[in-house]
Amino acid sequence: HEEARKHIDKAIELNPLSFVIRHVSAKLYYNRGRFKEALAEIQKCHELQENHPWLPRREFNIYWQLGEEEKAYEALRKILKRNSIYNLETADNIYKVSGLNAVLDWKLEIDLKDAESGYAAYSIANTYGMIGEDEKALEWLEKAYILHKNPTPETSFNIHFKNLHKNPRYIAILKKMGLTI
Repeated sequence: HEEARKHIDKAIELNPLSFVIRHVSAKLYYNRGRFKEALAEIQKCHELQENHPWLPRREFNIYWQLGEEEKAYEALRKILKRNSIYNLETADNIYKVSGLNAVLDWKLEIDLKDAESGYAAYSIANTYGMIGEDEKALEWLEKAYILHKNPTPETSFNIHFKNLHKNPRYIAILKKMGLTI
């Protein structure tokens, strides 16, 4: 991470207006638990490409980690809006009555029904890791590997899987993917 940070900082120095470089910088900050710095980079990304589809997911994750539920929900709405399998009116009603965790539970139910692709399985694993459901995160990481053998390089340093770093099942999955912690 330290080496990557040096390279990203140099890249920003050379090209401060690159959306991709800023986004990678935000990911690096995020996965090191430096959420305010990650948010600052995402705000710069908005200045560079206001409606880029990557931004809501990153914003949701950051606001979730910062405990800013209302802003996290605003970002989640943008994510849900892009996919017709989610009903925004239902999501809004759940949020008003039961809050963000209930919306995530509802989203996970829908995602579980739609988990045919490897990407969906990884996304489910990621969500379970984020909310601290470690066993379910492992289960879905294994499914993601089986369904879509291409590793997601971020898996080994994704902050949502930090609780799994000493878990033998997690280490075995990483080895199958050709990754290390």
